[in-house]
Amino acid sequence: MGQMIRTRFLPLILAGCLAVGVVANLVSVQAPLIGVLIAVMSVLVWAVIRLVRPFIERLTPRKVSVLIGAALVVTVVIQCLVLIYMPVTVYHDPYRVLSQADQMAAGHYTWNITYFWRYPNNVPLAWMLSWAIRCGWLVGLTTNGVLHVLSLLFLDGLIVLTLRTVRQVHARNTAVVGLLALFTLTPFAYTYFLQVFYSDLPALLCLVVIVRTFLFWPKWTLRHRLINGVLLLLVTLFGQITRPNLIIIIPALVVVALVVGVSRWRGHHLMWPSLMVAAGIALSFPATAGIQRLSNFQNNNTYALPTTSWVMMGLNPGSRGKYSGHDVGREINLPSKAARQRYALKTIQQRITRLGPIGWSSIGSLRWAFC
Repeated sequence: MGQMIRTRFLPLILAGCLAVGVVANLVSVQAPLIGVLIAVMSVLVWAVIRLVRPFIERLTPRKVSVLIGAALVVTVVIQCLVLIYMPVTVYHDPYRVLSQADQMAAGHYTWNITYFWRYPNNVPLAWMLSWAIRCGWLVGLTTNGVLHVLSLLFLDGLIVLTLRTVRQVHARNTAVVGLLALFTLTPFAYTYFLQVFYSDLPALLCLVVIVRTFLFWPKWTLRHRLINGVLLLLVTLFGQITRPNLIIIIPALVVVALVVGVSRWRGHHLMWPSLMVAAGIALSFPATAGIQRLSNFQNNNTYALPTTSWVMMGLNPGSRGKYSGHDVGREINLPSKAARQRYALKTIQQRITRLGPIGWSSIGSLRWAFC
């Protein structure tokens, strides 16, 4: 009985999160008709899938491979046309990172901007991007050309790796073809992730690599485990440096360990990849400090925001739990990081008390709807 509960626990959590996401996307405060449109389109897509499913399931593996290859080639062609004829204006975080990276690539390691003192988590991203730009210049690429190449590599790498993973674990053709349609027939491959290079895309690709490693670890030989274990550590290190909130994997692994059982965790097939992930995240802290020194960056607590400020913004119903310019504006007016920390803690306590469990759920739903 206990084993059955443990087996069903994680799928139930996933189902609950997906249910929240579905409901939240059907309820739009700013545009109520969007929910109706999504519901109608979902029914139509479901009907089309029912009609074409028998045909798709009869396809041989070779034909599925040809279909995937042809769709990806067409996708890349469209992506190149989008990058050439539909450029976008980059602003705020991506612009700040790009501007600093371009400056560093030219050899100017100065940080005369308060943005990075408030958000030092983006210093490693700017540093790594500066080296990518510098390498691109060596082969005749412009700064924008380097960004386009990076976007194509990370985005199409994410698509290919995800398709490969689903094809390896799922026997039905409809799962792979459906995912292929999602990637190639929707704006996913042609809009934000393609046109604006930022930390989101590398983080997603790293997550796919991490999930793949956990999925296939029990099937690998010792040699493959050694190779992929080192790769997992490096990918986690890169992901955490690029996007520090990847650290949420740690509490997720703790939950899995508790569900499996502490006594059974030692020797469990998930133990070693979990340790590699933990090691990668642990190494990210000295690596980030090293990158800051190489970049000639120094933290300035006069402008720095405490980590608790993000928790405070996450509990702000006015901003639907997202970034709140109002909260940041009030923190900026405080004289020190310690004062901002005290203000954030006090505000967190007040919001938790005021919101209650229903309020927390409401904010969570709104985040799903608007993110």
